[in-house]
Amino acid sequence: MPDTALAQLLRLLSVIPLFADGEEHPVDAVAGRVGTDRDTLVADLKLLMERDLDPPGWVERIGCTIDDEQVSVNTRYFLRPLRVTLPQVAALELGLALLERERPREERAGIARVREALAQVRVRLEPEVLESGALGAAVDPAILATVRRAAHERHKVRLTYQGSGDAAPVARTACPYGLVFAERMWYLVAHCERGEGLRFFRVDRIHAAEPLAATFAEPADFSLEDQVRDGRLFSGEAASRLRVRFSPAVARWIAEREGRQPEADGSLTVEYPLADPEWAIRHVLQYGPEARVLEPAWLVERVRERLRAMQA
Repeated sequence: MPDTALAQLLRLLSVIPLFADGEEHPVDAVAGRVGTDRDTLVADLKLLMERDLDPPGWVERIGCTIDDEQVSVNTRYFLRPLRVTLPQVAALELGLALLERERPREERAGIARVREALAQVRVRLEPEVLESGALGAAVDPAILATVRRAAHERHKVRLTYQGSGDAAPVARTACPYGLVFAERMWYLVAHCERGEGLRFFRVDRIHAAEPLAATFAEPADFSLEDQVRDGRLFSGEAASRLRVRFSPAVARWIAEREGRQPEADGSLTVEYPLADPEWAIRHVLQYGPEARVLEPAWLVERVRERLRAMQA
């Protein structure tokens, strides 16, 4: 690797997590472990020691001592390799998707390989997030992985799906274009052969997913990134909606948080995705008489029942 600032940074980031235990380690052993030679390692660590100021922010100075035979690194931070999170992977994927559009065609293959590597990281992280309850609706990680793989390999998939208007699950054959996360829910963006058009399938409503041998070609003008606007679905079957009217007494603060303007009488009506009725009830009741549910009707009745139970 050329001796650039990036190469030096990568070497230091290799040394610190492995040997930052305050103990002395043989210089040659440390150099061999990080894949460099003694002189390069010593030069890197001396540069680290010669910094006059602490790094910016909350990270304290990294203590380091070195002689002809031993090296010691001491810090409360970087004690293990930093672990990427699912939101960080999503941010990287979005940035690479935008970069891929802007770069010349000959550079896009390399960007695509990086995106594929990130996709593999995401597949490993998603089950942990799903199990932690961080998402708005329960999703089967196996189904999520199946439809993602089918989308990547361009295989049609047979879904057993129960939409909001279905009395029971219905079999549908779809061409999966990809997955999007919007309004705290996972959606499969696909061409539905039954509905003959682009559809958004809520993954928590997919009872089963079976990849088929038949393949498909994605439309040349299709872009998965274009299906979400400001964190909301651009089209397709969305989650149920919660409509709440806030009185003038609290509307000003709600409007500031939501980036909206109160109505002429000072009140404000806001729509939210309704993935969790219990969250909706708690959200409304925290404002007492200053918030009133307008829709859906069944949730209005649930709120009334909760109030009657609280008064009993």
